Amino acid sequence: MPCLNGASCIVTDDLGYSCKCPLSFTGRHCEIQLDPCASEPCSYGATCMSLPESKFSCSCPPGSAGELCELETSEGGDESGITLDFKGDSYLEFPTLPNAAHSLRIEIWFMTRSLNGLLLYNGQKPNGVGDFIALTLLNGFLHLTYNLGSGTATIACLEPVRIGAWHSVKISRIKNRAMLQMDNGEVVRGQSKGTLLELNLGQPLYIGGVPEFLPLKYSLVVQVGLDGAIQRIIVNDEVWDDMLSFSTDQRNIEPYHGPPCTLGICKNNGRCIPILEDYRCQCVDGFSGKWCNQTEEALEMSDNVINQPVKFDGSNFMQFSEGSRGMRLKKAKENYITITFRTIHEYGLLLWMNKGPNVRGDYIAIAIDKGYVTLSFNLGKETVPLILKSLFKVNDNNWHTIIVKRNKRLAHLIVDNTPSITATSEPGATELNTDGILWIGGSTDVPSGFPEAYYHGFRGCISSITIDSESLNLSRGYSDYCQPS
Repeated sequence: MPCLNGASCIVTDDLGYSCKCPLSFTGRHCEIQLDPCASEPCSYGATCMSLPESKFSCSCPPGSAGELCELETSEGGDESGITLDFKGDSYLEFPTLPNAAHSLRIEIWFMTRSLNGLLLYNGQKPNGVGDFIALTLLNGFLHLTYNLGSGTATIACLEPVRIGAWHSVKISRIKNRAMLQMDNGEVVRGQSKGTLLELNLGQPLYIGGVPEFLPLKYSLVVQVGLDGAIQRIIVNDEVWDDMLSFSTDQRNIEPYHGPPCTLGICKNNGRCIPILEDYRCQCVDGFSGKWCNQTEEALEMSDNVINQPVKFDGSNFMQFSEGSRGMRLKKAKENYITITFRTIHEYGLLLWMNKGPNVRGDYIAIAIDKGYVTLSFNLGKETVPLILKSLFKVNDNNWHTIIVKRNKRLAHLIVDNTPSITATSEPGATELNTDGILWIGGSTDVPSGFPEAYYHGFRGCISSITIDSESLNLSRGYSDYCQPS
């Protein structure tokens, strides 16, 4: 038969034939295998990784989970979870990895103080014989080692870890093939020997080390535990937030006190929630701002701001410069922006900053596009627009609050206290460079080539905007206000 890869051969009227290809193949004889990532199946800017048999795996950014990264998770996990410190002889014990026979996905957020250490180990038998999977640090490089019963496979990341820095490592395994990725960098692939395809586990899962009495697989070079800390573990898209209460045994585990949640960074009893090298402050009632350092009374009184929403009609744009209230706008590695507004219109530019006459220059934009909140930014390395979009429309004339947080390449969009949507910009730049002019409600300075919404002025009401915890005086020179409710 001329048709390949399970295609159906159909005889045509001229005694010729055509091949009806399966979904994953194309070509006259269905000889060309399609890239399963070509349709961009992963959500929220996740990285799609092609797998054998026309399958794929989504490498989810922080804030999302699920097979397609379609599920949103709390940025720092459950608020009861804490970052744990491991001393080199520490370990956490959990039940054996669930549903790991045919496939497995694991993500760990960690920091190390040593070039060598055991991050994860799960074996089949108590004497170290049989199947196993292990994630180790060897001379500063992450190694994934596993054995399905017919030979050990080891794959290693090409870039070393940085001592004292926070990293995310992602493992994905389907049958005898596996992938390893650190910090959304290059994906390393490997395959175990032989014909066996199942990972059979029967012993507890150990994180950060193992008990002294437990014999490790002889082929593992690293036998010492992790000297460092762990923020988060995700197994098969399930976030293990409160690791201590979920564990079945532990040794020498203590809370970690260090960056990014250094002592006192969140003011007024605010709680610091780590997000790799970033953080957010969970404020108690009566306080707000990036560091929980502003009271509601202070916000209402700052710069004699009239505590009444300002009306925007699509043409009354506002400008603020870097000199205004000491805001840092021209060169910024971080942004923290909040906007409270309401509108009934589908399109409108809420905030704009840029540098350069075209779409390739640095910029950040917050807009209403087809009723949805969108965040877009470019640090100078994007070749296609990077856009984060809310999951629901906001043009319902109700009050909504947007929170935008950016730390270098990682950005978060939060609307009305729902779980955040995250994305990571292209590597090579971490700083937003602009001309220092902040536009509110629209701009006359948007170059051509951007989404249509950016060329529409905002029509609606804005009650407050803060930039890096500095409240903007929207009432200056204006007398057209909206009713507060």
